Amino acid sequence: MRFNTKVRYGLRVMIDIALNNGNDCKGVFQKDIALRQKISFKYLDHIINSLKVAKLIVRPSLKSGYFLARPANEISLLDIERAFNANDDLQECLNNPSSCQLSSCCKARKVWSNLNSKILDFMKSTMLSDIIQSEEYDCNMIVSEENQNL
Repeated sequence: MRFNTKVRYGLRVMIDIALNNGNDCKGVFQKDIALRQKISFKYLDHIINSLKVAKLIVRPSLKSGYFLARPANEISLLDIERAFNANDDLQECLNNPSSCQLSSCCKARKVWSNLNSKILDFMKSTMLSDIIQSEEYDCNMIVSEENQNL
């Protein structure tokens, strides 16, 4: 499990689409996401493609923007992370014990396994709807004001 740039940006894109769809049946356009999230259009292409392949977002036509493929309360943080990573394990030895000669007797491996389970449980239970409804980090106004100056 790696929280690399693609995972971090993927989450930001999913939040952006969820927050900006509203009642507008045109969807959320890639150029608008790029501006709001300050992600290069070219790099955003890769993020969008991974989210489409994972069936997390859809684009009904070339003239429309993007929509969530399912309601936000049915998309978990783990779903988003898995759009970019095939392996959910923190350490190689958890998925592939033969990668380490000490796997069978390693006390640290149990620590990694427990931590990995707790992280996976948290990610499975945290839905996109929970994230967008949280007021803890609400900076939409700041982002909007910054974009007006571009």
